[in-house]
Amino acid sequence: MYRQGQACLAQHRVTSFEALPDVLTGQVLNRRGHPYPVTIGTDADGFSAECECEPFWNEGFCKHAVALGLAFLQAGGAVSERARPPTRSERPQSSEHLQEWLEEHHLAHARRIPLAVVEPFLERGFNGTPGFYGLAHLPVTAPLDGSLDLRRQVFGTPAQNLLREAVWAWLAAEAERVRRGLESEQERAAAPRPPPTDVRLIPWREALERARARVREQAVPRLLPGKPDITMQERPLLLFIEEPGSPSAVFAGKDSWTGMIRVRVSVDPRALLEERGGLSCWCTPGGEARCVHVLSALDALLDMQGESLWASFNSRLAELLFELPARELLAAFDKAATQAPAQTQGKEATRVSFRLEGLEHRQPHLRLYTHKPLKKGGFSKGTPVSWRNREEARALLSDSRELEAFELGELISRLYTFSVDGYFLLQRAVKLLAHSSRLFAGSRLDTPLRVREASLGLAFSERAPGLTVHPAIDGVPVSPDALMPPPSGSEAPLPWLLFEPELPRLTLVTVPPAAREVLTKIKEYGTWLPEHVRPAVLRKLTELESACPVFLPESLEARPVPPEPGFLLRLRPVGEESLEAELLVRPLPEAPPQHPGEGPPRVRGQREGERVVVIRDLESERSAALTLRERLGVMATEAPGFFRLEEAEATLDFLERLEPLAGPELRVEWEQQPWKVSHVPAARRLKVEVLRKQDWFGVDGGMEVDGERVELSALLEALRQRRRFVRLSPGHFLRLTEELRERLTPLSDLAHPTREGLEVSKAAAPVLDALAEAGVEVQAPPDWRRLSTRIRKAQQRTLALPAGLKAELRDYQREGFLWMARLAEWGGGACLADDMGLGKTLQTLALLLHRAKAGPALVVAPTSVCFNWAAEAARFTPSLRVKSYREADRERLLKELKAGDVLLISYGLLVRDAERLGQVAFATLVVDEAQAAKNPDTARAKALRGLQAEARIALTGTPVENRLSELWSLFRIVFPGLLGSRESFRKRFSEPIERERDPAARAALSRVLRPFLLRRTKAEVARELPPRIETVVPVVLSEGERRLYEQMRLAALASVGAHAEEGQRFELLAALTRLRQLACHPRLGDPDSTLPSSKLERLLERVDELRAEGGRALIFSQFVQFLGLAREALAERGFSVQYLDGQTPPAERQARVEAFQRGEGDVFLISLKAGGTGLNLTAADHVIHLDPWWNPAVEDQATDRAHRIGQTRPVTVSRLVSQGTIEEAILALHAEKRELASNLLSEADGAAALTPEQLLNLLRFSSVPEAEPVPAT
Repeated sequence: MYRQGQACLAQHRVTSFEALPDVLTGQVLNRRGHPYPVTIGTDADGFSAECECEPFWNEGFCKHAVALGLAFLQAGGAVSERARPPTRSERPQSSEHLQEWLEEHHLAHARRIPLAVVEPFLERGFNGTPGFYGLAHLPVTAPLDGSLDLRRQVFGTPAQNLLREAVWAWLAAEAERVRRGLESEQERAAAPRPPPTDVRLIPWREALERARARVREQAVPRLLPGKPDITMQERPLLLFIEEPGSPSAVFAGKDSWTGMIRVRVSVDPRALLEERGGLSCWCTPGGEARCVHVLSALDALLDMQGESLWASFNSRLAELLFELPARELLAAFDKAATQAPAQTQGKEATRVSFRLEGLEHRQPHLRLYTHKPLKKGGFSKGTPVSWRNREEARALLSDSRELEAFELGELISRLYTFSVDGYFLLQRAVKLLAHSSRLFAGSRLDTPLRVREASLGLAFSERAPGLTVHPAIDGVPVSPDALMPPPSGSEAPLPWLLFEPELPRLTLVTVPPAAREVLTKIKEYGTWLPEHVRPAVLRKLTELESACPVFLPESLEARPVPPEPGFLLRLRPVGEESLEAELLVRPLPEAPPQHPGEGPPRVRGQREGERVVVIRDLESERSAALTLRERLGVMATEAPGFFRLEEAEATLDFLERLEPLAGPELRVEWEQQPWKVSHVPAARRLKVEVLRKQDWFGVDGGMEVDGERVELSALLEALRQRRRFVRLSPGHFLRLTEELRERLTPLSDLAHPTREGLEVSKAAAPVLDALAEAGVEVQAPPDWRRLSTRIRKAQQRTLALPAGLKAELRDYQREGFLWMARLAEWGGGACLADDMGLGKTLQTLALLLHRAKAGPALVVAPTSVCFNWAAEAARFTPSLRVKSYREADRERLLKELKAGDVLLISYGLLVRDAERLGQVAFATLVVDEAQAAKNPDTARAKALRGLQAEARIALTGTPVENRLSELWSLFRIVFPGLLGSRESFRKRFSEPIERERDPAARAALSRVLRPFLLRRTKAEVARELPPRIETVVPVVLSEGERRLYEQMRLAALASVGAHAEEGQRFELLAALTRLRQLACHPRLGDPDSTLPSSKLERLLERVDELRAEGGRALIFSQFVQFLGLAREALAERGFSVQYLDGQTPPAERQARVEAFQRGEGDVFLISLKAGGTGLNLTAADHVIHLDPWWNPAVEDQATDRAHRIGQTRPVTVSRLVSQGTIEEAILALHAEKRELASNLLSEADGAAALTPEQLLNLLRFSSVPEAEPVPAT
């Protein structure tokens, strides 16, 4: 046994121990990880031990006790002092002082702990004291606070003292546990727990941490002497946490067991995850427990998640918590789908009926039957539906109400029908079957049972000498005995039943309390009223009629008077923005009001001591109420007298419509202070202040309205949210007039909310000037005033083309130059987004020449375009000194820059020398092919933002390709602050436009951009350009190519799975790229393939046709390897080929372009990415795209290398598309993207990037059915 104890210690199964002067306690795990509490001590016989394992009970000792003793010796044998209880003089002497002592020591929870916990602290032999276990359920503080008189519990003085000493010992030990628990909590805060052994439990850990934070507000942590025992119940899923060393049982007397008391906490993991409680403890009956035991349990659950010993437990918990529910729900969905009602065709073979039986015995119950067709016609009497034919019977029903009644009938069959629950389900089922032809009364199957609903009233009649009163429905008396009350009694709020077998008909009778009271007396005393009580009866009729329907004979009727016209509208505010309304009529002022078209047709009352009656025209009331509701803008509802206005805009619109209608014909009553809507007659009441905020400007202001101040920020936010009202105070609102909205909308577009207030860019200066001209008081600092003056002068200035420009500008090019020049005058950024080939470079060179005296200019462009800039500048603006940053002495080059210099730099060199270039002040910055900086997080975008320049110009034919964030990135470079912060732009524009297609947000973005983004298309301004003819050339893959493609596609689908997650985006894109390559050439996907390429063969045929016609072509592909294969094949056919990709040196690129323009080369093979922009290749009249790219704008830019100004022949654009492949799916996306891009440039619309699910759908695209696997080669 000693060796077994040593092995147990070596395996680290002693999890904790505590050594006190007279006892050693601890916790040791068995082989399965179950903890055993172990105690070693001394008694009269010497050495003793206790353990819960089976060997201990059989032999009196065990390996766990050995392991605990060895662990103590191995640790050095240090003994802790037992927590010392307070001495008698230190103990509180009253209940109030005891409470103070408990709170001081964080032991307030002790008043909820039962006395049973002190059992381990009682001296040996005390447990035989009579009466102790009968008190064990009382609070542990009961012997101390005077709430328990021990003398009455047959305790002698020695026993009383022993019990009190045990209580104080327990309190001292508990206080020590709390003290250590607080220390441990601080240590844990500095050293976080390790991650869970099963990553699926991360949400569970977060839920536990949230729960612990809630419980910690009310409870203190404790350091327990050992680890709690944690067990799991799987159905329903519950976790039980039991503290070590807790008392095991309570006895009422010797050997008399009454029940278990354990320090036990139960946790419902699913409830905890869903934040609907889930914590219960033996010390807190009812409600969610937030005690010290729960806190200890939560700490134990958090600790176990990171412990390897609990790995299998954690794995099973994750399975039950996250995997099993999903499987079960999906299975339930499948089962529900199979239970959908079958659509029967033709003649009904079997029929289902619902029988309401037992009506004659006043114990109705609903039974379901099936009826087989008979040979002689008709149907059988029926067989009750049972579990054997339930599904068959259910499948015969298709009406949703009958199906629900069927399910209710199943429930009713399991209950005693005339119980409360059974009766409730019965009347619900009967209501559902009110219009069904399948409901019958008992075995009477010739006529369906009719069902109606009605209210019970009172019918009076003359009967000499006196009157009679009967219960009545619609004025027809009914026998009180015929009415069947619900089983729970006549006062239950459930309908009564009235069965009329001769019709047959069943009435669900609503019995108002007043009618019920009278009915009780009628049953007891009869229906007759003597003549002398007639005056008293007549006096009570008015009040009685308001409580239930009353029917009178003509002899008892009051004097008719005409009804009072008009309506009464009662309004009650609900919260801050909603109203509840009740529309009433009061045809007789002396009687209670009624809902229009509802209630009794006659209303009676007393007028100057005389009984009067008004005969209501219910239909006229309903019609007038409907007209009034339409005028108030309130839709009709099922309850005509009630309606609710939920949203502030609808509520305030309603109040505005109500205001002119209120008067004698429509009296309005408010239950609280009436709401008020104020109007501002003009914008002149507004005051606006421009604030200087370090390197940006802010605006502030507001106005006074009827004693309330409304801030400018609130007005602008209301405009952005498209609200027409602003809340000033509870019940007080401001109506934004059309004039105010019109004046402030431009400012709301340009003002961006930040933590410091409203931020505006320089673009807001003209807007604030317009407000000042409209009478708004605008205060601004001097630098803002100077900016406004510069903008006005720039707009009014007459500009001429600069001298030295060696070109004749077209009208639209002159317009573009003037537009950029005026913006540059005051530092406004600009984006020239003309179509490719309309001369953006020439217009910009004119601007650089115009601004040459202002200082040096910087032009940033792709490497391939820098040569074009140098050539165009030498041709059109020879007086500008163009310098290339590629020169060796860059430091000296930057220092010597002066007015008239234009520095050309590539994006790559800009990023490399960003810090050095950021120290130079340029007069003008030009960013060509600015879409290269569409990602604001890239180094090139950051480098561009770090440049200093007075005027900034962006040139691009595609300012947006995929996301609106690209537009923000571009304008963050050329006009910082125009579109606000990145987060503000996302909330105001990106999400509403891209996700919701919000037209108002699109219009607002368009208004902001319109002054600073100029785009002209070829169709608008270059009508002399020859036409561009586009055609799709289909390519049919060979059987071998198709087989290879499908194998790759299906393998990718199997790898990705049925659903795409955000983390799989790169995997999906990689799979799609492989498919795109296989659609071009088998060798792109399988280098060892010997299959020929059908697309390459089609290309050779196409080029043969072009050579025969005398045409020349540009051939673009995304895949350089495919271009290389095409180059080899074309050379073998004898074609002269020019070639350009990303590896071609810049000088060689220009040389090959010039050679092609001179006529050298039948075709020009170009990489889409390397040569899609910045090249002028008008010598070609055909463009061939070998593979479609995701964004059609990129292809269009490549096409514009040939179709641009200078082209004199029609340009034919051919797209080679492999049929049944992803290429067809990509081509289908082109139309949508072109439309969205067009909307963006005209109205600030844009397309979102493809989601993972969209990418997965592209991967699924195939002309081969999924059920037909492609055989392996």
